[in-house]
Amino acid sequence: MANDELKQKTAALEDMNTALKILLQKREQDNKELAEEIYASYEFMLTPFLNKLKNTVSDANQKNLIEIVDTNLNEIVSPFIKKLSGPMMNLTSTEIQISSMIKQGFSNKEIAQILVCSKRTIDSHRENIRKKLNLKNKKINLKTFLSNIQNT
Repeated sequence: MANDELKQKTAALEDMNTALKILLQKREQDNKELAEEIYASYEFMLTPFLNKLKNTVSDANQKNLIEIVDTNLNEIVSPFIKKLSGPMMNLTSTEIQISSMIKQGFSNKEIAQILVCSKRTIDSHRENIRKKLNLKNKKINLKTFLSNIQNT
């Protein structure tokens, strides 16, 4: 009787141990994905705009402040530097900037004004983004699609 009870408890403990290992692996995977998202957001959504600010600001104090912000952000995200993957990784840095602004609801005309280029250039980038994300000739709203892939 005691032997059977011991076998049952052993089996139950082995099952719990297996479940805990699976949960731990899942947690590690979630942490890795979060780190990748944080780093990708910094690298592809903030860095291009900080660089643009650095190049357009003429006041030395403002340039120094931008440099400090950039350095501090870099220190914050440096532990998250990982090999990144996902659909956004096929895009150029300009396409990622434009994707970010599309996701935020900016029109092509507004994006062109911000990036100091023509609306036709933005149209062309938008077309390339759709092609690289396999959305060409599909009736899928790009803004909605971008919001969904960046929130998963």
